Amino acid sequence: VDWEGKVSLIQCAKAMGIQKYVFFSIHNCDMHPEVPLMEIKRCTERYLQDSGLNHITIRLCGFMQ
Repeated sequence: VDWEGKVSLIQCAKAMGIQKYVFFSIHNCDMHPEVPLMEIKRCTERYLQDSGLNHITIRLCGFMQ
């Protein structure tokens, strides 16, 4: 799912009153903004934080992605 898809999912979850949103990210995604996938993960983490939606972010190692 690309950036717009992630934003849409988060907005939909918030509108539906989802109690907790679970997001799978990548370990150290904030340290590699030059890698597009890692930058999307970092931006999604920030967007979730700013959304006010109750969520948990699980940062997997790259192997688990």
